[in-house]
Amino acid sequence: MPRLFVRVDPANDDRATLDADGVHHLRALRLAVGGSFEAIVGPGAIRVATIESLDRRAAVVRLGAPIPTDADPESDVTVAVALADLGRFDTVVEKATELGATRLLPLRAERTQVASLSESRRARWVRIARAACEQCGRTRPPEIEAPATIHAAVAALPPATRLVVFTPDATERWDGGDADTPLALFIGPEGGFSPGEVAALRDAGAEARSLGPRILRFETAAAAALAIAGLRRG
Repeated sequence: MPRLFVRVDPANDDRATLDADGVHHLRALRLAVGGSFEAIVGPGAIRVATIESLDRRAAVVRLGAPIPTDADPESDVTVAVALADLGRFDTVVEKATELGATRLLPLRAERTQVASLSESRRARWVRIARAACEQCGRTRPPEIEAPATIHAAVAALPPATRLVVFTPDATERWDGGDADTPLALFIGPEGGFSPGEVAALRDAGAEARSLGPRILRFETAAAAALAIAGLRRG
């Protein structure tokens, strides 16, 4: 059964609406009045929804029985990725959501390939993350922060976060870490972090780790690091 975010009616918690984007999804799925889908009604909450009315701009649904869900991440995992090709960064947002990241931090690094980031691009990433949640069953999209320097990103992390920076010359393989510890994974741009940036992260307590003998593109490295962490964190 397809799954979509809805807005619950504040006056009646058994009714909800969809906006134009939601209506577009319903039509793409060939759902009409009387059709049903899984409605994400809030953090940790999904209910059966039946379409009562539908036009080009909005839809009204009736909410029914709750549906059990366990797809939301149970631990805090931040993926901090240096800005690079924005089309491929879209892939990072999608895959990071599917693989359980709770926060996405775009980084301004010395070798960053993108000079600026528009609000429309951030809004696009929010939409991509929501769509990925609908696909994979999450009810809480990851937080998508404004671009920050490495120092600012480290300062914004929760206390006791384990920091890991991935570098091609690291000798120790990434094992996924402790499932109970907040985690921050730092992924460099094409060409990697500069030696000074790696040193700054290590001074902040980061551990240098390897993802294997091959040089990975940044979007592949982010997905691989999160997948390995996910194996340890269920």
